[in-house]
Amino acid sequence: MQIRLTSLIIGVFLLYSYTGLLECQAEQEPLPDKTLESTTDSPLLLPPLKEDTDQHLSSAASVYIKKFKLDGNTVYSDEDLAFIVSPYEERKISSEELHDVKNKISLFYYTNGYVNSGAVIPDQKVSDGYITIKIIEGVLPKITVTGNSWLKSNYVSRRLEIATGDGKAPLNINVLQDRLKIIKQNPRVENINANLSPGLKLGEAELEVTIKEARPYFLTFEVNNYNSPSVGAYRGDIIFEHINLTGWGDSIRLKYGITEGLDTYSSKYEIPLNRSGTSFYIEADRSKSVVVAQPFGDFDIKGDTTTMGGGFKHPFYKSVSSEFLMGVKFEHRKSNTEMLGQNWSFTEGVNNGESKVSVIRFSQEWIQRSLEQVIAARSTVSFGLDILDATKVESTDPTKTIPNATFAAWLGQFQWIRRIAETQIIARLDMRISDSPLLSIEKFAIGGHATVRGYRENVMTPDNGLVASLEWRIPVAHWNIPALTKNQKQGMVYLAPFFDFGKGTNTRTEDPEPGSISSIGIGFRWSISENFYSEVYWGHALRDIEQSTEYDLQDDGLHFQISANVFD
Repeated sequence: MQIRLTSLIIGVFLLYSYTGLLECQAEQEPLPDKTLESTTDSPLLLPPLKEDTDQHLSSAASVYIKKFKLDGNTVYSDEDLAFIVSPYEERKISSEELHDVKNKISLFYYTNGYVNSGAVIPDQKVSDGYITIKIIEGVLPKITVTGNSWLKSNYVSRRLEIATGDGKAPLNINVLQDRLKIIKQNPRVENINANLSPGLKLGEAELEVTIKEARPYFLTFEVNNYNSPSVGAYRGDIIFEHINLTGWGDSIRLKYGITEGLDTYSSKYEIPLNRSGTSFYIEADRSKSVVVAQPFGDFDIKGDTTTMGGGFKHPFYKSVSSEFLMGVKFEHRKSNTEMLGQNWSFTEGVNNGESKVSVIRFSQEWIQRSLEQVIAARSTVSFGLDILDATKVESTDPTKTIPNATFAAWLGQFQWIRRIAETQIIARLDMRISDSPLLSIEKFAIGGHATVRGYRENVMTPDNGLVASLEWRIPVAHWNIPALTKNQKQGMVYLAPFFDFGKGTNTRTEDPEPGSISSIGIGFRWSISENFYSEVYWGHALRDIEQSTEYDLQDDGLHFQISANVFD
């Protein structure tokens, strides 16, 4: 991104998810993991302030100044500027010194980023030693966007106007440059250049922004073994995403996944509501499964889970390197299970094979990025509501608590990524706490590629849980594929030794056995290009868990994925 200021001289101064049957941890989304990219922005090289040769105060050779009156200053108060003007008060000064006062005020504004602001001394009568210095705080009333084809011009200009107060606030080039960098981080924009020039009126400037749009659509194919072996571990996904559907920054994501015994469909549509980043989204997911792992494959065990939801997100603070946002989401989930053609309840709290949950979730997320590291944290509080026929099963034993759809739970997620030389350290911690026993569709899943590698997917599903992981990614080779690898940043091969730990407990019911699992292992990651990626992780389980179904590759601690984006 480049920002160029030309001819900016105005007048006398210058003018930026349980098993395949029941999905768990609906709100447990991955945290951002990208550090800031280094930039090659050109420095803001501006011409020096132009000397004022106008004759003021009737060209008096000297004049007695009792006090300067400042007029028009809103950015800085009279007290803020007193250190400039006070040395010239209560004495007689020359016309050269009078010009020095004005130029020093202009330079003070300029060096603090107000590049089209400055001071002038209009010709006036000196009355009792009082002289008025008029300060013109420059504005940016006009922004022109070019180079865009599908992305709306107003989508860009309205977001830049945050930095200019809709053309009414004094222009600060540093604030504007930060806003341009924020737009550059938008995935819909590949590059942005800006040219600032004088406007038609004194104290006004014009900004011409040229953008290069990024490709807004993606079609991705994935193959992995990230599913529970009970419904078939080997999975294929096809994902279509468009992040600028109508030109206003709205996005749609469609996904279909299949295993031997599972079909999943998911969709999400999100639209920005204002220039500040507030957005609204709706989403729907459905999964239909049948247990295929022996010895249970002959019992015709089936599951059907549907999730509908929507919510709002709003960034309360956003800068180039950090962001804090909050969100609220409502979600309704319905699950049915059956065996041999009849409704069947496999867990407590389920009513004749059916469970329904209506949940409202409040989330807070904080992200801090730099060139060397990224720190991200998310807190999600969920409340199960007794609405829309939520599942409630009364216990026949007064000493026993049965899971139901009314609950309160908290999920905390933390991630730290640190770049050390050419290597990366990744530390992650997830914690879940619930006030009551949970239905299966709301439990916390532990085990598998995203939590504790070396174990089967979702080998533990407690009410409460903790997952910790530490990984060190070390570049060891550079393998190019001529048709795919296009630059030195691509084709890197990483070895990734890791340690994972997971612990689970239940609320007011018997804890799972074992209560904790852990593993050590190593991963192989190959970023062939921007569009092709593969990884294989092997984890050694430090605590064996006996499985009741037939052997699967996950029992040897192997987890793999291959991902390919069709469009270049």
